Order: sequence, then structure tokens, then C-alpha cells
Amino acid sequence: MSSPLDPSDYNTALEKMRIFSNEVKHSNDGKAGYSKYLEKGDNGKYCDKETGREYASVDEWEKGQKTLEKRFDSTADFYEKKAKKEWARFKNSEANGEPEWQKWEHYQTSQECYAKAKEYTEKGDRIRERLEGQN
Repeated sequence: MSSPLDPSDYNTALEKMRIFSNEVKHSNDGKAGYSKYLEKGDNGKYCDKETGREYASVDEWEKGQKTLEKRFDSTADFYEKKAKKEWARFKNSEANGEPEWQKWEHYQTSQECYAKAKEYTEKGDRIRERLEGQN
């Protein structure tokens, strides 16, 4: 019988709640592929070469990258939805009796939002490729 504070029970419970997944469980060392992105300092912490941010472990960095990937994807979705709405406003502006300047304002906003959506999608893709290339 396991004790009430048995760590394996705790991890099993987290996995069932999908808070902690098996894909994040890795050894902190031995990730040679991450040497392109991380540098181990004298203090034992890992430093991201791009941002300069320190991480306690490779797993912590990996988790942060996955979170960042989700944020970029979410932001890209937001801008794509906004761009589609502005494009619809542009297409319907004549029927709605909007002035010409407002019609072109909708067009400009839609194009800016499409560009931002593309930018954030590419950022998410770069992080995804970086993580997939290491597994």
C-alpha cells in the first residue's frame, strides 16, 4: 500500500487531469539537440541564447516554448478573425451606405490584420519546428 504522499500517485492524478503530460517528462540533461538554443551556465541553469532568459531545466524551457507557441497561435487566430470581419465590412460598405474613406479604412485594417496573423503564425511555426526537430 502506498503512503498518502507517494509522488507516483500525485503524478498519476495530474496525468488524469491532463495537467501534466508524459510528453513533458524528460531528463534534464542529455538533450544534445537543444544546444543550439540553450547554454548551460556555471550556476547549473540553462540560458536561452535568443532571449537571454534563464531556466532551471531543459524541461522548463520546453514547457515555456510550448506555452509561447500556443500564445502565438491564439494571437494569429484573433487577428485572422478580425481581418475577416474587416474584409466583410469593406465588401458590404457600399450596401451599408458608408462613405468612401471608411470603406478603404476597413480594407486597410483587414490587410494589416492579415499581415499580423501571418507574422504570428510564422512565429508559432518556428517554435513548433524547433521543438519537433528535437524529439
